[in-house]
Amino acid sequence: GRGGYAGDGVTEKSTGFKARLVVRGFEEEDDNTVDSPTGDKSSTRIVYSIAAAHSWKLETVDIKASFLQSAKLDRTVYVKPPKNLKKAGIIWQLNKPAYGLADSSRNWYNSLRSFLLSLGCSVSKTDQAFFFHRSEGRLNGVILLHVDDFLLCGNTKFKNIVVKKLLEKYDISKHKAEKFLYTGVNICQSSNASITIDQFQYASNVRTYQLDRARAQLKSSDLTPEERTGYLSVLGKLSWLSNISRPDLKWDVYFYSQKNKNPTVQDLLDLNGVVARLNDQKSIHFPPLNLKDSVKIVVHTDASFGNLNQKVNSGRGYVIFLCSGDSVCVLAWASNKVKRVVSSTLESEALALIDGLNHSEMLRDEISDLLYGQSKRPHDFIKIIAFTDSKQLYESVHSTKQVSDHRLRRDICNVKERLQQGVVSELRWIPNTEMLADPLTKRGADSQKLSLVLETGKLFCKL
Repeated sequence: GRGGYAGDGVTEKSTGFKARLVVRGFEEEDDNTVDSPTGDKSSTRIVYSIAAAHSWKLETVDIKASFLQSAKLDRTVYVKPPKNLKKAGIIWQLNKPAYGLADSSRNWYNSLRSFLLSLGCSVSKTDQAFFFHRSEGRLNGVILLHVDDFLLCGNTKFKNIVVKKLLEKYDISKHKAEKFLYTGVNICQSSNASITIDQFQYASNVRTYQLDRARAQLKSSDLTPEERTGYLSVLGKLSWLSNISRPDLKWDVYFYSQKNKNPTVQDLLDLNGVVARLNDQKSIHFPPLNLKDSVKIVVHTDASFGNLNQKVNSGRGYVIFLCSGDSVCVLAWASNKVKRVVSSTLESEALALIDGLNHSEMLRDEISDLLYGQSKRPHDFIKIIAFTDSKQLYESVHSTKQVSDHRLRRDICNVKERLQQGVVSELRWIPNTEMLADPLTKRGADSQKLSLVLETGKLFCKL
């Protein structure tokens, strides 16, 4: 094991420094199961939406030294003490899963899961880190796990049955509400319960990778190993932003990630241009929705035929909202390539639509479980309305005339069947100027409308 020792009388409180024992878990020969879930990004947005809709105070809890508050190890593990704590002929036996063991995170999750289930919570079928409590036909509260950081909200009953017991059982290092930093995201809940998130602080620290003037002129030159490291560093930071609060950057991040094996000077200069866009600060607003009346999931899907890898692959994107009236909370977005090589614009648009519907249905099932309990027909409670700007796709889905491509015909039938069974309520056509997923499929597309919807929580079209 490794550890830090500052001397007698020196504590974390007196110095501001922390020390912990870390074991060399990679030397353990046993093949232990090590996976453990963390809350999905879309589940995090569902929590924001639930808190705002129910006027529940959004809170975060951070567990102190969480692994050491897990259940006892179910196997025998011996470690050598740190050098400054060694005594001749003595080794240590671990009682709890210390930092460094490959399965410490899993042990912590299993301990916490057992405790939450004992309090009457249920776990989401689609996200094992998402717990909720229901009784008497209604939702009382939710709690999302990110290792030892929790995001939670609920009514008085939830706080008494779950939160109070949680705070009593575990040693807490942080417990904040309404305005706080959670996993690098600034969260602010206003007096009307609406929630706004941003990453202004993180974005302000993202810097371009500078090249001297002479080097910048060699635009087609491959990057040196050092420059490539800088390229990947910038790309990684932009990727984090694009996944959490800046969907307007998502396509650029995906596009330049396709070049990360052999980027050129021009690619680095272009990536620096994406960094410059961070000066235009953007946030996401989650207004209070009326979840008791006509809740819908709206998905905009789009594709660009042959715009990747020397026109071999096609880009696709979608954005998904939870809606009530004209108020919306964004739940998810995606931007990457169509999963197979396609031969037409129609085929790329059809596959983008199917991907967007698949994700929408999963989110609908997750939300339906929270709000209404388990149901064999969640589409009875939450309708899905899909939007495409492909007139050809819209007509193919609503026509009895079959497309000639047999593989594509199966994809079209896939969408038709969902509509006929009511799994998807509607497919609507909108002009390209109204397509919110357009900036998720191509470079240079106007993202102002998407950003406006995200920043206001208002969808400027009739549903």
